[in-house]
Amino acid sequence: MLTKERELLLANKLTVFGEVAIGLAHELRQPLTALKGMTQAVMQNPDDQECFADFKLIVPKQLDRLIGLLENLLKFGQLPEQREEPVKINQLLQDTVKLFANRCRTLQIRVIEKLGSLLEVKADPDQLSQVFINLIANAIQAMPKGGELTLITVQKRLSIIIEIIDTGLGIKEKDIKNIFQPFFSTKKQGLGLGLALALKMVRDHCGTLTVESREGAGTKFTIELPLRTLPR
Repeated sequence: MLTKERELLLANKLTVFGEVAIGLAHELRQPLTALKGMTQAVMQNPDDQECFADFKLIVPKQLDRLIGLLENLLKFGQLPEQREEPVKINQLLQDTVKLFANRCRTLQIRVIEKLGSLLEVKADPDQLSQVFINLIANAIQAMPKGGELTLITVQKRLSIIIEIIDTGLGIKEKDIKNIFQPFFSTKKQGLGLGLALALKMVRDHCGTLTVESREGAGTKFTIELPLRTLPR
């Protein structure tokens, strides 16, 4: 007999599975519909060079979209086995933001670092780097006309706090509760898995990832990690 706790856990898993299935069906429908339409057009007009040219242009893009969707879905569902080693959070954060240095210069985004004195944290550096990449990329995309990207770290007793703050477009109040949901995206080209994946990675480190935002006034993502991760 299932206990109430296990029943609740099972119900929660089924709800998440349902949300992922609906989102996946929605994301797959668009490129598949485009592929079907283009294929039918070419079959009905085999001598139409303009139609064939459109086919060659559109079909590879839609196939790339499908492949990208499935690759991201696999990452979301099957993260590589987590490894633990001492990680210098400040150094990892600085190394990550360097990847976006040229983009920040182009968009006239000023990077401000307010990094405190931290102990090393036991973590998987590759997964934390991916979390930072997702959050910093989102922050930069939210500032197409320039602004400030602020990186803050501080140690609080048994945990480390990392804040990534932008002065960009902000998130609509109605969207805040959904941004960590798989397949939810406010971007036309987004697959909606980046923040869901970041949240999963942070939780796998026994940490928390939260967001505060106001439309037109920027966004702040806050990560809290224990100095020593707990048994999974």
